[in-house]
Amino acid sequence: MSSPVTNLKIIKRKKLLKKLHSENVNNLKLIELDKEDIDLRKYFGDDLMANLRMANYTYYTDSANKRKKNVRKRTAILYAKRIFFIFIAALIFNFGVIAFLNRGDTLPSGLSGFPMLAVLIAKDKGYRDWDKYFALMFILINLPLLIGFGFKVKKSFTILTTVFMVSQLITNAIFTSIPQVHNFIHNYINIAPGWHKLVEFRDKAGNIIGTYENSSSWPVIINGFLGSICAGTSIAIAWKNGGSTGGTDIIAYYFSTKKQKSVAGMMFTVNIIATSFFLLVFGIAARHKEAVDLGVISSSSSVESVLEQPNSIIITLKDGFAINSIKKYVSHRTIFGLREFSTILYIIFNNIVLGLMYPKYKKVTLSIATKCPDTIINYFKHIKYWHAYTIFKGISGYSQEETYFIETTLLTLETKNLISDIKVIDPKAWISIKPVEQVKGAFNTQYVEQ
Repeated sequence: MSSPVTNLKIIKRKKLLKKLHSENVNNLKLIELDKEDIDLRKYFGDDLMANLRMANYTYYTDSANKRKKNVRKRTAILYAKRIFFIFIAALIFNFGVIAFLNRGDTLPSGLSGFPMLAVLIAKDKGYRDWDKYFALMFILINLPLLIGFGFKVKKSFTILTTVFMVSQLITNAIFTSIPQVHNFIHNYINIAPGWHKLVEFRDKAGNIIGTYENSSSWPVIINGFLGSICAGTSIAIAWKNGGSTGGTDIIAYYFSTKKQKSVAGMMFTVNIIATSFFLLVFGIAARHKEAVDLGVISSSSSVESVLEQPNSIIITLKDGFAINSIKKYVSHRTIFGLREFSTILYIIFNNIVLGLMYPKYKKVTLSIATKCPDTIINYFKHIKYWHAYTIFKGISGYSQEETYFIETTLLTLETKNLISDIKVIDPKAWISIKPVEQVKGAFNTQYVEQ
């Protein structure tokens, strides 16, 4: 029979074991919650590195880690975000086409010019409801390119570009098939209320006796400008999220990746060629009409009434007045007018916006002045920094103290994260950035190709 002292020891031992078990369970829960940080620390062997942006990038893109649960989870979240933003890009693109480009007869650059050309020619011939077929025609015209180049470029790029085109079909249906949405855009998003491109003349019986362009055509330029901002923003969002808006973007992606040239510059070249062809076809199939000064003609004694319709201004002439009575107010038919000029402006502004928002292969040189070079060099080694860098020693002219300079050339899109990390590990580091016009030799662009 055990003594009371022995029993007391057993009870204390049980309590201690229970307490330790509880602590172990809690520790296991914390480990599970913090598994990602533990993996990062184990990967780098340094607690600080786990909290740095470029270190995280290195960890998540290392092929050795791709099967880890936290990496797969992050990849799934990343692609969900990309699909969401590509849908937003399609929404912005279609909005720009319907709200602005259609009104200005502005042709989008690239392959989107083909369906837009069909819509504008149909509108010129009196078929007003072809807007709803824009996205469908766009997908059909893109299929040969997707088949031809889809297997030559990165698989994720092809998939996300296809997602954009499907999203475009959905958003186009929203804008054109839901009357409330279509009417809201037509009635409430209009930079020139009451302005219409076409002016129709009718006799008292309602017969059309002449159709002219409105000589006051400044809204064409504004609509073209706003449409180009929408399109450029849409294209940049799609590119930043690993896809594109399709069409000549696929060709531009293929050649810009091969030659590591600016996306905006490559697209500008391709789009100028395509748009020149579209303008030629448009000029033949839907020629400019003669123009009338609506302000002068409205006050003419030959006018019975002026009525605004959804797609034109209708002017009814009084009895006894023929169309010849207003010929003195008519100007000659133009060959190169504002619709052609706004199309060229569209390409320019579109590429400016794209270049500003997504300077994919633009490079800069970072010069880092520090008194703790070992800290920064250790950081470069830990993240397996993929660009060359040079270290040299100098004397500060201001403090006369010994200072180390580390110079590296990298992509503009890499600078934000790299500078953020350096300011964490060495808050007193002084950093300057210089643009780089051109580099010769091999240059690692893996950061923007992921």
